[in-house]
Amino acid sequence: MTNNTNAYHLIDLETWPRKEHFHFYQQFEQPYFNICCDLNAKNLYEYCQEQQISFFDAYIFLAMKAVNHVEAFKLRLAKDTVRTYDQVSVGVTQMADNDTFRFSEISHTNDFSQFQQFSAIASKCAKDESFWSERVQINQQIKNTIYVTVIPWVSFTSFSHAMYGKDENGIPRLVFGKMKKDTFAMPFSVDVHHSLVDGLHVGYLIKALETYFDSPESYLAV
Repeated sequence: MTNNTNAYHLIDLETWPRKEHFHFYQQFEQPYFNICCDLNAKNLYEYCQEQQISFFDAYIFLAMKAVNHVEAFKLRLAKDTVRTYDQVSVGVTQMADNDTFRFSEISHTNDFSQFQQFSAIASKCAKDESFWSERVQINQQIKNTIYVTVIPWVSFTSFSHAMYGKDENGIPRLVFGKMKKDTFAMPFSVDVHHSLVDGLHVGYLIKALETYFDSPESYLAV
C-alpha cells in the first residue's frame, strides 16, 4: 500500500536560507551524515504491553509522526530542485519466513488504529512477494517517504548503510536496534542528506521522538 497523497511545493532556492549550504553539499561525493543515540523506550514498551498492541507498529508510527513534525525531513531532491512534501509515508523492512527481508510501504495516517491496519496489509503483501518484486520497483519512485530498517537482534552504537550510486532523492534513513530489557535503551540511527538537513534538525527529530516515547498514551490511544 502506497501513499497517494504526494502533494508538494517547490522551494525557491534563490531566497532559501539554506541556498549556500545546499549548493555546497550537492558537490559532495558522499553528502550523507549519520547520528546515533539511545532512546528511552520504557514508557512506550510498557504501554504497548498493557494495551496488548504491537511495539513494532507503535515505534514505526511514532517515527513517521516525528518525521512529519520536522519540516526538514519532508524535503526531497528532484534534479536541480528541492521539494517540500505535505506529508510523508514510511518504507520499512519486514522479515520473511525464510530469514530474508522484504521492503514494504505504509501509507501516511495520523490515526494509530488505521496505521495498524495499513501495517498488517503492507507486511503480508511484502512477505508474499519476491525481494525485488514489481511493486517494490514501482515504490522506488516514491519520494515522500522515509526508509526505516529494524535490527532487533543488535544493540548497536554506530551504523552505516549500503549505498548504490549517487543519491538523487535525499530520503532520510532511520534504523531502530535492539532494546535492552534492563535499561529500556533503544539504539536509533539517523542518516540524512546534508544539503537538506543539519544536525539541528536531527536534534528536533530526536526530541519529538523522545516526547512521543515518554507519553505514548497521548499519541497511540484509540
